[in-house]
Amino acid sequence: MKNNGFVWFLRNRKERSYSVAKFLNLPPVLDKWKDLNRKIVDHYYRLGKSYLHHTPLAFAYKTYQR
Repeated sequence: MKNNGFVWFLRNRKERSYSVAKFLNLPPVLDKWKDLNRKIVDHYYRLGKSYLHHTPLAFAYKTYQR
C-alpha cells in the first residue's frame, strides 16, 4: 500500500486542524467565520436551558422555582 497523504493524516492526529487544511488544500478561514461554531453551540445551549426552565415538564420536575 502506498503511503499517501491521507495515511499520514491519520497517523499524525495531533496536528489535525492543520493537517486537514494542508491535505485538502483549503483556503484560510475568514476572521468573521472563525468562531461561528462556538456561537452556534452557545446559542442552542442557552436555548435548551431556557426551554428546560420554562415548560410544564420543568415545573413537574421542579427544575425551576415558580
